[in-house]
Amino acid sequence: MRRTSALWALLFLSLFASACDSGDADPTESELFGIWGNLDAGQWRVFEFSESSTEYPELVGRTPVYTVSLYADGASRTVVQRGIYAVKFGRLVTTVLFDTTAANIGRDFGNDISEVSAGSFKLQSTSSATGSRVFERLSAFP
Repeated sequence: MRRTSALWALLFLSLFASACDSGDADPTESELFGIWGNLDAGQWRVFEFSESSTEYPELVGRTPVYTVSLYADGASRTVVQRGIYAVKFGRLVTTVLFDTTAANIGRDFGNDISEVSAGSFKLQSTSSATGSRVFERLSAFP
């Protein structure tokens, strides 16, 4: 009798855990390593995620790191933000260490990240007309 009760309890817990699972596993930080771009209305938004950086003083000794570049299609790349990041509970959480808007430095931001695959991911964006942007993996900066 005790064994049957234990099996029913185990079955209930596994069903409960399945019901709570969103179905989308968070990517690891290293799965994002690389260059990801979104071209919207002639404007590139490009994330570069990496383990570390020696290129920018504020990123030295920190891990993992990111940069964000914004620029018109065909123009030179302009880095507008740098910092560290983590993926937690379906959100890309960034801590800004450099930003062209000084008020953002030291702030944390969290955006929902979903539909992550080897070639793309979807990121919540309040500045997008659709509320999100799809970033595709790139082999180099456009």
